[in-house]
Parts: sequence; structure tokens; C-alpha cells
Amino acid sequence: MEADYVIIGAGPAGSYLAKKLAMRGASVSVFEKEKKVGIPVQCTGLFTEKIKQFVNTNKNFVVNTTNKIELHSVKSKALIKSNEIVVNRTRFDNYLKEEAEKSGVDYYLNHCLTGYKMKNNRVELFFDNGLKVDSKNIIGCDGPLSTVNKLFKLNEDNKCFFAKQFVVKSEEFNNDTFHAYFGEEYNDFFSWIVPCGKNCLRIGTGNSNHLIVNKLLDYFIKKLRIKAKILDVNAGLIPLHDPDRVLFKRFNSSNVYLMGDAAGIVKATSGGGVVPSFQMINESYKYVLEGESLRFPKTRFELLAHLALHKILSSLNDNDLNQVINEFSDEIVSNILKTLNRDNIIELVYTLIKKKPELLKYSKYLIRLL
Repeated sequence: MEADYVIIGAGPAGSYLAKKLAMRGASVSVFEKEKKVGIPVQCTGLFTEKIKQFVNTNKNFVVNTTNKIELHSVKSKALIKSNEIVVNRTRFDNYLKEEAEKSGVDYYLNHCLTGYKMKNNRVELFFDNGLKVDSKNIIGCDGPLSTVNKLFKLNEDNKCFFAKQFVVKSEEFNNDTFHAYFGEEYNDFFSWIVPCGKNCLRIGTGNSNHLIVNKLLDYFIKKLRIKAKILDVNAGLIPLHDPDRVLFKRFNSSNVYLMGDAAGIVKATSGGGVVPSFQMINESYKYVLEGESLRFPKTRFELLAHLALHKILSSLNDNDLNQVINEFSDEIVSNILKTLNRDNIIELVYTLIKKKPELLKYSKYLIRLL
């Protein structure tokens, strides 16, 4: 069989891109190694309101909306008014699949990519069930351990955090507040409590040291004395954004691309990748249609800003973090955070520094790291 574009991976990035290409008249086939889209769940499913710029959230995948974020350090906490949308990721991924199918995209589930060869200036892909597919455009949207990346030798393995969360039944936290916990004990990431419905929470943590995540999550739950019934367990890798990652390679007259988590399009501060991936696709899918290298300057600068902030936060000790959290309690900072969120990080940081220039003192931590 043949297709103008073959996308490997039926996650949010793969389905969103497939729809964009199909709406421009291209034939698009999406191949997914799992038997069902959106399973297993590997994400917290927490979005800022910016997600509304890309999808209609008046669907059955929204399970909760929160209006406050409580930030915690060892000795400080700050409450911020911020609207967040919590989704059921399995339903969300299937919604995007259905939208792509309405535009003419073909899906092939339970198809694992195993190899390729060049055939008449086209790429012939091989799948584990014996299927062979010819295309001039291969797009890897297949996650942090991308098979497309490995087969076509675009990059070495990317540095990843490992994240794990329990979905629990509990009445101990308000349904309208998302909690984030920072400290030296959490090393280079953070822990979280996300309310995902009535008396239901997603409690998790992540770390670049994959071996300590299980112990860290158990410690976190015991420290907060959370009594809850575990309903489900989710786990997955979160790529750390690498600005030098190769996202395009030409083979004779054929093209190979990486997008989404496979491209490392993830906010280093929070681990969120869906919104920046959608923004990247909106900026760059026209270059895919032209068979050119990707260009997505707005998303790229945003991700670099997240990476810089991640490096700053990771370098802080508990005393520094206490001070930072106290800054968020300031009325000026709090008012800015009501209207600007982490998916507009450059505008957010610029506005904060403009209104409160003394925040520039934290840039010394980044200078030390450079």
C-alpha cells in the first residue's frame, strides 16, 4: 500500500498532525503499535486553558476544571488563581483520532514498525504483521523512545525523566486546586496532586534518576499522610527538551520528520508536551507539505525559556525555593499569574520582571550554570 504521509504513533501529536495534513488534501495513514489508542495512560492529563486554542473542550474527555494552584516548598506555600483543565487521556486521544478520521485519515492499530528499505526513491516500511507501506514522507510521533528516530538514526537517545502516578479515591483534597511540591528531596523535578473528579486524585512524581521514583512516590504519600484507595497506576517517560535535537532528515527524495515527544517538544518545567506540540504543528505543518525542514520559532523560543527556568529551579536549595515560593504570594506576582500561564512563558517572565524587576536576582543561578 502507499500513502503521501505515514505517521508512526497515534497519540495527540500524531492525530493532530494527521488531521492538518489530510485537510490539505493529502492521503495520510497513521500506524500505532498498541491495540487501542490512548492505552496505556502515561500522562497526568492537566492542561492550561491554552488547550482551547487547539481543540473543542466541550467534549466528554474533560473530567474536571480547577481554578487554583497551590505551590509548596519545605517551609512555604503560595496559592495562585489559575484555571486548569483535567482530561481523561484515553478519551482525549480517541477524540483526536475520531476528528482525524472525519478528515479522511486511515488508522492501523496493533502495527509495530520494524524496519525499512529504499525503493525507487521512496521509503518502504515493514511492520511486524508483514504489512509493507510505501511513502515519501515518514513522520515519527512515536514518543520518547521513537522507533523512527532509531531506525533512521536521527539522534542518540534523549535524556528523559521517569514519572509515575497513582490514581486514588480520597476526600482529603479540594476538587478545585492543583498542588505542586518542590524541594531538594525531589531533585530535578517535582511532585503533584491533581484532582480528576469527585473524590478522585492523581498523585505522582518524576525524576531523572529512574531508579528512585518508586521510593520517592511512596515517601511523598507517606509524608502527606494521604489515606486513599489506589484505583490505577500510570507511568511513562518525559523527554527533556534538547534544542540541538535533529527533527528532519532527507533520504534521496524522501523525508523523515520527528514531532511531539519524539522530537522532545516538551516543557522542561512541567513535563507537559501536548500544547507545545500542537503549537509546533500549527507553525510547521506547511513545511512538511513542501518537503522542507521544520521551522517553528515561537514554540522553539518558548521551550528554550522553559529549559532555562528548569535549570534555575533544579539548582536551588530548599532555602532558595522557600524564597521563590514566597515571591508567588506577592500581590503583584499573583495578579499577573491570574491572566498569564506557563504556556505563554516568555510573556509571563517578561511581564513579571517588568512589574517586579527585583526578580532578576534569580538569573544569577542560570549564569552559574552556563
